[in-house]
Amino acid sequence: MALKLALAVLASCLPMTALAAEADRFDLICAGEGWTEFKGMRPKTQDISVDLKSGDYCFLPCRPGEAQPIQSVSPERLVFYEDVLGASRMTMAFDRKTMVFRVESTAGQKVLRIEILTCEPAPFSPFLAKAD
Repeated sequence: MALKLALAVLASCLPMTALAAEADRFDLICAGEGWTEFKGMRPKTQDISVDLKSGDYCFLPCRPGEAQPIQSVSPERLVFYEDVLGASRMTMAFDRKTMVFRVESTAGQKVLRIEILTCEPAPFSPFLAKAD
């Protein structure tokens, strides 16, 4: 009886372990609209492969050596890239609660580029290793 109970407990843990692993590695399939100063408003899609275990992300299709480090991870937000130079700012971030990927580029008060894309999770696409 004790063995059956132990096996039942172990079996019930397996799906949770698999789900936890999936939560560390996933793709985001995103679609919405983007605006640039030169092109105006346009439909936009962006697919992103995310590996929280390694701390890297890659825009799909991900070619060898293109994976980049995620700048910051919190329960609410993944910041893929953020750079501030004087009054200029470039940010690429994903809101984990709203499932929105947002890209924003500004120069002072002037917006140069903005993308707001709603994302769906998908199975992880492994990164390809750099060719030697």
